[in-house]
Amino acid sequence: MSRLQVAFTVHNLSTGDENDYGLHVELGLARNPLKDAVALRLEDPPKIVISLERNTSLRAGDKLVLNCRATGLPPPQVTWARSGRVLRNHTLVVNRVNKRDGGLYLCKAHSTAGEDSMKIFVRVEDGDKPTQATVSASGATLSQPRHNNHKWISILILAGSTLILASITLTVICYYKRRRLKKGIPYSSQRDSETTAQL
Repeated sequence: MSRLQVAFTVHNLSTGDENDYGLHVELGLARNPLKDAVALRLEDPPKIVISLERNTSLRAGDKLVLNCRATGLPPPQVTWARSGRVLRNHTLVVNRVNKRDGGLYLCKAHSTAGEDSMKIFVRVEDGDKPTQATVSASGATLSQPRHNNHKWISILILAGSTLILASITLTVICYYKRRRLKKGIPYSSQRDSETTAQL
């Protein structure tokens, strides 16, 4: 008897298609049918779906929230680790960080289908004014006092305006000087005659 190959196809697979399927092959009246069972299990390697900032800075006393989520089949287990020690699943919260909390953090998603990981470096600086850093679905948000930002923006606007005004003034002076030179009237003579006429 030649080798027998039997195949069945399931299109547009979903988790509802996971099941045990029975295979039944009839070989004629003289032979017993062949029977076998096939277990269909879907797998999708884990993938961290949140775009985390690779570096984030905080001041001592700030609140740190690291949130990590991943997709995959079967659903992966997500953990945070630091220096090889597992800290917490999905979300890591440190209410008041200090220098010892700074360093490299690893978000790891793993299942029987594989694993994925992402590293985050947290830097903790000395400071009196607390801020809050949150790393989540929207990335890292670092709220800091904004009065310094407004000060620099005002200085830049003032410098830009002064530069534009100086450029316009220089352009006008060059234009009138060139016009007078084309007419053959020296710039200084013209000024002297205008002054005399006014007197």
